[in-house]
Amino acid sequence: MKNIFVIFFLLPIVAFSQGSEQIRNRKIKEIVTIEFHKENEDENRKIHDFYDKKGRLIERKVFRSNGELRFHKKIQYLDRNGSNEEIILDLPSGNVKSITIRHFNKWEDEVKMEKRDGQGRVDQSKIWEYDKKGRLMKLVTYGQNGVVISTRSLVYDKKGMILSDSTVDPQGKIIEQTTLQYTY
Repeated sequence: MKNIFVIFFLLPIVAFSQGSEQIRNRKIKEIVTIEFHKENEDENRKIHDFYDKKGRLIERKVFRSNGELRFHKKIQYLDRNGSNEEIILDLPSGNVKSITIRHFNKWEDEVKMEKRDGQGRVDQSKIWEYDKKGRLMKLVTYGQNGVVISTRSLVYDKKGMILSDSTVDPQGKIIEQTTLQYTY
């Protein structure tokens, strides 16, 4: 088993991210990340990420600097399109705290997400809709019992650039709206 240790000194984690292709090609099974925060030692942590043969994250364990397990997540991939099930475990009991199931289309765009509590009840779900060009057109967020919480809609210009991005509540009242203007 190969172990890779990466130490961060207040650098953004994005700078060190590895793609699943690199992880797969190098046959990496585990990456250990050690984060050091000079200003706040309580934020120091050690992250163990475990990968399958395809280079996909299958498990994450986060430990505090004193060795205490702080967070534990397992991911199971359900089909060839990359749909997956994330299982968050409650600590220290190890019981299932929540399950998030994500579904993707053949272009790897997320099309459905369902978050369930430890008893399997749906807490929240989301449905994404795309046009024929693969652009996000609508995102509907549902709460418990399938009640709509919000609807996000995007409008594009002839060149495919976003003109507006708005989110409304179930009564159509604007929660958030962004309008963009381009100079060509």
